Amino acid sequence: MNQTQLASFISEFEGLMLSVTKGFHSASMTEIGDSEITFSQFILLNIISSKECPKMTDISGELDVTPANVSIMIEKLVKEGFVVRTSDPDDRRIVRVCLTPKGKGLIRRTDEKKKKHMAKIFENTSDEDRQNLLRIMDKIAGSIEKDRKGDKE
Repeated sequence: MNQTQLASFISEFEGLMLSVTKGFHSASMTEIGDSEITFSQFILLNIISSKECPKMTDISGELDVTPANVSIMIEKLVKEGFVVRTSDPDDRRIVRVCLTPKGKGLIRRTDEKKKKHMAKIFENTSDEDRQNLLRIMDKIAGSIEKDRKGDKE
């Protein structure tokens, strides 16, 4: 593939990824639209949910932002009642962030809507196409992870 073809592919890929991402998250957006949080805060809630009371430093590493930035974002979620800060029982210097029942409810509702929405989208594709998509996405994710690790070394 020459540079012109590669540039064209990248441009088309970026456009499709944006469209797909918007489509997948539209169901979540309707659910969080009823609450007072932003999409970025919703992503943060998902990170907290996936790690079960992570440390603030783990969250900042996941988002690749400073702990101070995470602290600002977390404060808004605390005020809205979606998360609480807690001290680590083994080391009081460590601050953990846990979902409240309100936060867990929002995550549960949005996951249910998103899964139904995605099932509706993927029911129009063959099993072979879905398996090929997973195989390609796995390769891309592996390449991204390898590139990330190379940047940190």
